[in-house]
Amino acid sequence: LTAYAPHNARPLAERAQFYTDLDNAHRQCSADVGRVLLGDLNARLGARRPGEEHIIGPFSFGREAVHAVEMPSRELLMEFCEGAGVAVANTFFGGAAEQQVTFMEAGVSPSDDISEHKFATLDLVLCEPAMLDHIVELQAVRSAALATDHFLVSVPLRFTRSSARGEARKKDAQRQALLNPDIKRA
Repeated sequence: LTAYAPHNARPLAERAQFYTDLDNAHRQCSADVGRVLLGDLNARLGARRPGEEHIIGPFSFGREAVHAVEMPSRELLMEFCEGAGVAVANTFFGGAAEQQVTFMEAGVSPSDDISEHKFATLDLVLCEPAMLDHIVELQAVRSAALATDHFLVSVPLRFTRSSARGEARKKDAQRQALLNPDIKRA
């Protein structure tokens, strides 16, 4: 699933509707292994707060939004994560700040020194906690900022294929093929 959230200065009703729609889309997606949601969620996380350990890991970068609004996008994101049972995977993978930042402010060059006033982590990877074990690494690629203020986020995943599960799928496909009238006749 991919998403693009309205930024913090948009009306609360618009931002809340986005998360309602995202929740509906997330619940409608099915997957055998788990679901991964990627996108520009426009929520500045800042430091992890007490009680958020299951959602935000120890490696968050940057500051929370500085413009005071009725309900910050960070709070809407936390509500979504809690309800959907997902974690912000970006924050569970350490590394240099240059690998954590996914966005640069206007007038900033991708090669500038990293600071929380020039850079942020807005492009997030959300997944169920069990999926964290399948992420090989998660890092931003600052050299890939071509005509945008966002950086590419690389998230290679590793899965093992169960031969028993593969055999079951093969048999299901064979059974489905028997429904074809031509194959039935043959």
